[in-house]
Amino acid sequence: MEFSLVQADKNLFAIYQTIYSNVDIEMWFDWNKRLNDTKWTDQCYFLISDGQKVGGVIITDKSIMYPFLIPPFCDRIAFWKYILEHSGRDKINGILEKDAAILPMFDYKVDTVNQVMCRPADIIANELSDNFVCRSFNVDTEVEEVGKVIIQ
Repeated sequence: MEFSLVQADKNLFAIYQTIYSNVDIEMWFDWNKRLNDTKWTDQCYFLISDGQKVGGVIITDKSIMYPFLIPPFCDRIAFWKYILEHSGRDKINGILEKDAAILPMFDYKVDTVNQVMCRPADIIANELSDNFVCRSFNVDTEVEEVGKVIIQ
């Protein structure tokens, strides 16, 4: 499979990156804020194969960031092999968990992995011990006392 990197319009890139990165799959975050996360640079590139966009990445002067693949293309190893060989960068930011296992194959050390949790997967039943009391408080008369408790 032959690849090439083509510079992308940052506004179009932002749309593709927001949709295909799958970071916010539930769309809990503001759409415009997500778009603006990548619009700070024009160093945006689409990975092209057979005339079709198959992925994208930002390649700054110092690092690689905001990678994504566009289905049906799903070969993360081929994606990273090409990007790493052709970018000349040795620092990568914003790595997704699914990429963390691949990058050591190319002698990259993963320091931190981006993880997003919208909610726990299972129901959690928390019970307070008997020495806890739950009651509403009067904002007008008890706000100072609550503030002191929070500061402690």
